[in-house]
Amino acid sequence: MKNILDNYDWLSSYGFWSLTDLMSDAPIPELPFFSGGPFTRKGIPKASYFAFFLLAKLGSALVKSGDGYFMTEENGTYQILMYNYQHFSTLYANEEKFDMTRTDRYTVFANIEPKILHVRIENCLHRKGRSPVLR
Repeated sequence: MKNILDNYDWLSSYGFWSLTDLMSDAPIPELPFFSGGPFTRKGIPKASYFAFFLLAKLGSALVKSGDGYFMTEENGTYQILMYNYQHFSTLYANEEKFDMTRTDRYTVFANIEPKILHVRIENCLHRKGRSPVLR
């Protein structure tokens, strides 16, 4: 998702395979929670489904973006997408260490600390009889 946001101008050209949870070209395991697409074999929406769901809510005009946030505008409404991107650890990226298990999926990341973001919204216009729209 971060890569798509970093290339926002090309947003409409991405397919679901750009957001797959598979990290290699190995065959897809015959397990109920795996598949190559946005749903598991059992039809449960995966992270890639929700990534596209949230991306589709963004407006067409980029207002501002930064480390952990992306703000757009569409027809006078604003959308803010916040995220906590974490890159793979150097050992994992260099294929020197692979200690991820089925129950612990976060050991491959360099930093697994939560990110705290604060949003301050100022100078919002309030039209008579209408409430501000938040998506």
